[in-house]
Amino acid sequence: MIYALMDTQSDTSFIAKSVGEQLSKGWQTALKISTMTAKQKSSMCTRYNDVQIRGLHSEAYISIPEVFSRGEIPAEWSHIRTPSAAQKWNHLWSVSEKISLLQDCPIALLIGYNCPEALRPLHVQSGTTEEHYAI
Repeated sequence: MIYALMDTQSDTSFIAKSVGEQLSKGWQTALKISTMTAKQKSSMCTRYNDVQIRGLHSEAYISIPEVFSRGEIPAEWSHIRTPSAAQKWNHLWSVSEKISLLQDCPIALLIGYNCPEALRPLHVQSGTTEEHYAI
């Protein structure tokens, strides 16, 4: 079990190297990555095709067409939302029961827009323009 980030601005999906090594075969490739701090930086990684994922409480699998390994997926644990975070907002109270408690597992997957099925919102719960929202 791992946490996954959903990134609508990334055209590529990435997996932490330690988790990728547990998958079936992949192959070495050079990947050029552009970020806010580096443009067209090339690095060696492993490419995996057709990686199957599913949500913690879901039986349905989603296929990510291609995923590239990285040393780690940079993320902040404090940004992972919990039921208590949603319960701070009256308009999000109803969705708080659908949010899992904090899990003891790594943040190890970044899903980019090469997998639109995983990024497609099922429901958006919003309040006023100044309030947080849930997807």
